[in-house]
Amino acid sequence: MKSSQEKPASSDFFDRIGSRSLCGCRVVVGQFVPLRTAGWYGVTLCLEREGRVRSAPFIEGILSRGGRHGIRGWMDARYIPSVAFPDGGVIDIHEMGQTVEVFLSLRGVIPPGGHLMISYEDDFSPHRETLDALLSGLPPILTELGFPLFLAGFLRVRDWYLAEGGHEGPRKIWGDRPEGDRQVREFLGKSAREVGKYLERVEKEGRSLPPLIMERIHRFISSLSLWSQGIVPS
Repeated sequence: MKSSQEKPASSDFFDRIGSRSLCGCRVVVGQFVPLRTAGWYGVTLCLEREGRVRSAPFIEGILSRGGRHGIRGWMDARYIPSVAFPDGGVIDIHEMGQTVEVFLSLRGVIPPGGHLMISYEDDFSPHRETLDALLSGLPPILTELGFPLFLAGFLRVRDWYLAEGGHEGPRKIWGDRPEGDRQVREFLGKSAREVGKYLERVEKEGRSLPPLIMERIHRFISSLSLWSQGIVPS
């Protein structure tokens, strides 16, 4: 028997996610089912074209409504940027520059103080680029998956790995959504120091950075200025 809390949880999720547009398609909830752990739900998101033709999921994951000890809601997701339709059509969300929009959509179901985790061990271009960049020493916030998280309002971005009882889960980019002005300042300060230390190291080593990374750094600095003025960058 379903608990009285499950219906409003699913209704809220559909309200916040359903009917959004992405890559010229409508975002639809493919699955929203309660899991064994109270307050946890298995979730998939798909794209739907005209004629109600639905793609394979581009998001698969677990959504938690939070718990005791002040733990806020979070989502642990697998992002599948290239999705196929039954008629053979394929849309690559990342190639179309829409990854930020994906994370903005997920931000809508994560409360301030919560977090979004995106695994990066899949064999997709942004995931491989993220792994390679992290191995090279690039701060998580400047990676192919980390930077869209930051632009979507997850102001503290970390590389996360946890051995789960001997069964290691996939490595993840973890983005924290700030709660209140104090946490906004705290997260921005930590992120700025991390990027600053990286730039100092690059300068000391006499290296030059690729244009794409320099562009991200400039956008990061511009975003810091806007956030410090209380303006949420678009």
